[in-house]
Amino acid sequence: MTVSIDDVIGRFRTLRAHASSLHTEAFLAVDVTMSQAQLLYIVAVHPGMSMSAIAAQLQVGLPAVSGVVDR
Repeated sequence: MTVSIDDVIGRFRTLRAHASSLHTEAFLAVDVTMSQAQLLYIVAVHPGMSMSAIAAQLQVGLPAVSGVVDR
């Protein structure tokens, strides 16, 4: 069976949309900003990541990350 890359990408997008819709209500119920959510995701995926590495991942300066962490 031969499957085209476009078919694989299309199926992945469908799967991703379905998976994200399962968590939308729970995500919206959490009282955090988008910046905080992004930071929490990065830390969850990369435990122990340094503040400077987080800043690099988010493409912001270290003071911006420190501000989000403080909140």
